Amino acid sequence: MGIRFQIDVAMRLVIAWYEKQLDPLEYIKVMKEIAASPDFRPDFRLLAIISEDIDLSSLSADAMREMQAAEAASLQRPPGTLGVILAEDEMVTVMGKLYIELAANNPNLGTDIRMVSNAAEASALLGVNLAHLQMPAYAL
Repeated sequence: MGIRFQIDVAMRLVIAWYEKQLDPLEYIKVMKEIAASPDFRPDFRLLAIISEDIDLSSLSADAMREMQAAEAASLQRPPGTLGVILAEDEMVTVMGKLYIELAANNPNLGTDIRMVSNAAEASALLGVNLAHLQMPAYAL
């Protein structure tokens, strides 16, 4: 499985680790699992931790739109809810361009997405200590 998640109620945070192949169908399934969890609340912030070995070759702009639509339908997050994507510098650039395109075409995206390349930045944006989480080497 390329995606695993944990919900930290005390931090009001959904943490998802993305590894190996990112499959849009798996992503949609995981969003539904998160939404079905008794610990999940729509106003919880999101932290996506992208591994160094992630393969995005199956990810097109159309697939991203489908994934975003499924996430919005499943999680029903209020506008402006913070989401932080932690990824290597070059991945931040690539994903940033995709999210800018998605946001331009969907004013109801509902999430304030920030992309960072180290755990300290993610911690500062989220206002929580992330030292206890498993992090990729690039993020330390």
